Amino acid sequence: MTKKASFDLFKSGKTIVEIAKERGFAASTIESHLAHYVGLGELDVKQFLNDEKLKKIVGYFKSVENKGFNEAKNHFGDAVSYSELRMGLSYLESLK
Repeated sequence: MTKKASFDLFKSGKTIVEIAKERGFAASTIESHLAHYVGLGELDVKQFLNDEKLKKIVGYFKSVENKGFNEAKNHFGDAVSYSELRMGLSYLESLK
């Protein structure tokens, strides 16, 4: 239910920051809710990532056994955020 509420607010045109404020959650929590729907193929990952970042993140996760975010963050450093990693991995999972 919580993810669905965030999804519905996002689909109605609200930003992640607006949804977080309205629902009393951190923006990262809302991003994880939306990543769930990217993983289901119900949200377009390109609303969150440009082609270049998406290609880098998907390429990274395809090339490693461990899909952990900490290792991925160490690999990319400040060039990629945790939420971008989450969106990219959810997208990759949606392709299966």
